[in-house]
Amino acid sequence: MGLKILVADDSATVRHLILKFLEEEDYEIVTTTDSANVVDLIDEINPDLVISDIMMPGMDGYTFVRHIRREKTRESLPVIIMSTKSKETMEELFVSYDISGYLQKPFEKEQLVALIEKALE
Repeated sequence: MGLKILVADDSATVRHLILKFLEEEDYEIVTTTDSANVVDLIDEINPDLVISDIMMPGMDGYTFVRHIRREKTRESLPVIIMSTKSKETMEELFVSYDISGYLQKPFEKEQLVALIEKALE
């Protein structure tokens, strides 16, 4: 197995799609439905990258990113945020949150893989 990616999205469809898109890539994928337990999972599995929906039960993506950035050990952890909103609408917000990438739903496999590769450089 290659690098470990944690995927947080309350949509089973999106989680399944990401797993399908990345099955041929050399990544170990761990998924969760609730951003509130993402922080615990990060400590438990030590992922190389997190992909998270912006609107999640338990803790929204903004709060989640602010929370993980507070810890020195997590401040450089690459995070890709997903949303149905346009990148232009969201881009200004992500500068202050140190987001590694933004993925607008729906997305293609090539977009996802390119963002992951860029975030992990």
